[in-house]
Amino acid sequence: MQFEDNAEAVRRLAYEIWEREGRPSGREHEHWAEANRLYETQHPRRPMASLVELPRWDRRKAERQEAQSLRRALYTPEPFSAELFGRTG
Repeated sequence: MQFEDNAEAVRRLAYEIWEREGRPSGREHEHWAEANRLYETQHPRRPMASLVELPRWDRRKAERQEAQSLRRALYTPEPFSAELFGRTG
């Protein structure tokens, strides 16, 4: 998945807003929020559906495959091991 780091661009925008307003003290959160909104309008995000194509999933096929693998696991005999069980008879 692609990740876009916009923190540096937002920081620069917030700094520009801060300077434009005369460098007021205590309004950094407002400037950061405004810069974030401004960045989002200038760089809209693409919808996730266009980034990732989901595979088609067939529930019945998956259930059949799971049942087959469970049958194999349950009904396949284990080989006898003399090291594990000792010798009989």
